[in-house]
Amino acid sequence: MSSFNRPLGTFAEQDLLSLIADQIRETYTLEYKSSVALELPKDKWDFLGSLCAFANTGGGDLFIGVEAKDGIPMALPGWVGAKIDAEKQRFENLMQSHIEPRVPSHVFKEIPLANSEVVLMIRVHRSWAAPHMVSINDMARFYYRTSAGKAIMNVNQIRDAFAMTAGIAERIRHFRDARLQQIRARPPVNIGGSDTPLVAVHAVPFESMAPGATIDLERVVSHMPVLLNPL
Repeated sequence: MSSFNRPLGTFAEQDLLSLIADQIRETYTLEYKSSVALELPKDKWDFLGSLCAFANTGGGDLFIGVEAKDGIPMALPGWVGAKIDAEKQRFENLMQSHIEPRVPSHVFKEIPLANSEVVLMIRVHRSWAAPHMVSINDMARFYYRTSAGKAIMNVNQIRDAFAMTAGIAERIRHFRDARLQQIRARPPVNIGGSDTPLVAVHAVPFESMAPGATIDLERVVSHMPVLLNPL
């Protein structure tokens, strides 16, 4: 079960209980924390490192308020006593101050529990601006995600991360240029008259150009009636 493949708005307490019942351990895209304390530098490294690791790898979900042992969820107390709105603001301030460049895509989701507590879910998408760096007290670290959790990048991994981001941007430019050539080579599309200017807009998902990316064609075909046909 991968929570990251599900729409954010569909999560409820029962889904979290299912994670516990099925003993869904932490993965590349999933992490649990019972709470987040940011009083000490090590707490900030741990929290910000988790977010950066998701952004630098394949994205993922962080659930705060789920007790876990060795990466396996054990109980669902919620984030006991937390003032969620204040914590979200604190997280935003911390990310703005200590992550470079700023993570461009993250969303908070509050999941209320029957015991009146709340689990705070943070979804971080894979970043087009990676690699992101955590910087605290004149120290800097780059994190990435493994099957066992987050880890610190070495020099070669940092170099590869920069090269990968640059390479994806170049592949997108090549794709756009090739598509424009194909459009120009076809007979003109008569929309509003032969002299009407046309604008070609290419919406290219970042993930589609990432190494190892796969596309579920059955899902695409099932949505074809509501999608725009390509030129």
